Amino acid sequence: MRITVDDLRAIDACEDGIDAFREVCGDVIEGEWTAAAQAYALGTLLRQYFGWAVHFGLIPMWSMAGWNLTDADLRDADLTRANLTDANLRDADLTGANLCGANLRCANLRCANLTGANLYGANLRCANLCDANLTGANLYGANLYGHNVDELRLRGAIVFV
Repeated sequence: MRITVDDLRAIDACEDGIDAFREVCGDVIEGEWTAAAQAYALGTLLRQYFGWAVHFGLIPMWSMAGWNLTDADLRDADLTRANLTDANLRDADLTGANLCGANLRCANLRCANLTGANLYGANLRCANLCDANLTGANLYGANLYGHNVDELRLRGAIVFV
């Protein structure tokens, strides 16, 4: 895999995305795209553009099923359609994250901050949402099977299941 700033410009990447790429990678990144490389990228400013890069075929998305992301800083991460089945996201900061269509089945989101997150169409079946902050989150069409919605912290959330 080889991605350059010119490659990004050729597919109309925004300047903020190009600046983040340069800050993390310089003008070029070369090497094999592994699960470890993906985990590294999600820990940087590039997390905001991850879903975009997958969508445009720059990188593949590795399954994150079962990953330990305890305390992870995933603020504003674009995790559209990510497979996070059985992932441990306890105490993770997912403020403003895009989890549209993500599979979070049986994920541990205990005490996670999902303030303002987009969970449109996400699968949260059997996920542990105990003490998770869903204030202002978009849960439209999310699968909340197995949850007592009255017990969730949903102040200002959009919920039409």
